[in-house]
Amino acid sequence: MKLEIAEIWNFLKLRIDQSTQSISFNLAAADFKLENLSSETIKALKNKEDYHEEVLTSIFINREILWQPNVYDKVEICISNLNIFSSFCQDAIDQLTNSDQPIDQFYNQIFQFLSSISQETVNVFQESIQDSKANVKIAPSEDSTYVNPKSYIPRILGRFRKKAFPVIQVFIGLLPQGNLVRRSALNRMDFAVQVIINQYNLKYSDVIDPFWEVVIQDVKKQTPKQGPPKSTQSDEVKKEAAPKEEGKEAAPKEEGKEAAPKEEGKEAVPKEEGNEAVPKEEGNEEAPMTEPNDQPPGEKGEPS
Repeated sequence: MKLEIAEIWNFLKLRIDQSTQSISFNLAAADFKLENLSSETIKALKNKEDYHEEVLTSIFINREILWQPNVYDKVEICISNLNIFSSFCQDAIDQLTNSDQPIDQFYNQIFQFLSSISQETVNVFQESIQDSKANVKIAPSEDSTYVNPKSYIPRILGRFRKKAFPVIQVFIGLLPQGNLVRRSALNRMDFAVQVIINQYNLKYSDVIDPFWEVVIQDVKKQTPKQGPPKSTQSDEVKKEAAPKEEGKEAAPKEEGKEAAPKEEGKEAVPKEEGNEAVPKEEGNEEAPMTEPNDQPPGEKGEPS
């Protein structure tokens, strides 16, 4: 299940049975990814509104290298701005490295990613300067193979912003609707996207929106089943007890149909008279016990 950054709060309001389901979250922001985030970590982001405002102001709103159009005359100016951006990220990393809180590790991973892509961009700019010096012979002229490093700026900065924008959008999405810092960041983000499309030869689809990936696992499937020895023993006991308790021969004993003749001793009378075959053919074994012929004359009340 995929959710936009701002939709995570509505999802957490849903009542989910924690006893039967295990939930984790993955953050995907183009080249930056975080996995196995707990619900407690996501809920902790809700209470960091002031911190998100500070981060957005420091790394994006006041950082023109991420949204200004291509107005730099020298590559050295780009390198200087990127170093300032990287220094801020490194300071944040130093403060969060020794913390064992999951929320601090969340921010730590983000700042490490932003610092790494800024350093990569600085290295690419420095390589472009070396390439231009190697290609120039004496001085820039029509006959020389000199390449102005300024021509590298759109390509290099465009690649840097393409990687950084999804992470910036994560901080924007964590702020509530109507927040002034969020509104200011959105205005600059819209302008920055137009810049990379018009000046840096990128397409709108190149800027990938970040999202949460919700991973729900069923805990019931992970519960171990009962071992086969216990079930096998119980089945054997039931099989051995079944003929004694539930068998066809035991049923008449429980109902008392055959027990009465044996206890009262009246079964011997039909055997001597030879009348036992009659009730068996009619399917009624108790008939000889209730017929008047089996009772003494005194019990009938007849005159002697």
